[in-house]
Order: sequence, then C-alpha cells, then structure tokens
Amino acid sequence: MNISNISLLIPLIGELVIVSVVSISVTVQLLSKKWFSGDDFNNMQNVGGIYMSAGGTLFSVALGIILVNAPDEFSDAKKHINKESEGLLKVHAYVLQIPQRYRTDVATSIKK
Repeated sequence: MNISNISLLIPLIGELVIVSVVSISVTVQLLSKKWFSGDDFNNMQNVGGIYMSAGGTLFSVALGIILVNAPDEFSDAKKHINKESEGLLKVHAYVLQIPQRYRTDVATSIKK
C-alpha cells in the first residue's frame, strides 16, 4: 500500500489520526509525570516557553509572507490563463483559413 494513495478527506482516517495523537499525548504525559519531579517540569516549561515564543514568531512571519504573496501569485495565474485563452482564440481564427478537411481535427484538439 502506497501512503500517497490514502486520502485524509475520508472521515474514518481523520478520526483514527485524532484518536492516535490524543492517546499518544496522554500516554507520554502520564509517563513523564512518573519520570520527572515538579522542579524539573518548571525548568522545562521555562526553556520550552522561550522555544515556543521563538517558533511562534517564525511561524507568524512565514504566514505573513505567504499571505502577502498569495494575491500576486493568483493575479499571475490569471494573466497566464488570459494569455492562453487569447492564444486559443487566435488559433481558432486561423483555422478558418486552412482547408476544410483539417479544420475538424484542429477544432477538436482546441476543445480538448
């Protein structure tokens, strides 16, 4: 089975993923409470908070860049689609100038 063939849009797979992540998280939390003392958790939270703030800042900057560039990419795609459709119209107009026996083949390929 190839993993690229699995669709995440199937509700059963989504439910399975959510249940798996929650159960793994709860298991790790329960095990870590047995392994570490309260002072160790406080020290880990202080260090983890710094890393989380740095990660959150980087994520917000990356998200901002993506959101700023998205309309530009959309307008570029729209320009390319307009150029392609204009080109097909020109080809269709030029088809009228060739012999009749070739027109149907070219018109069929343009429609495809």
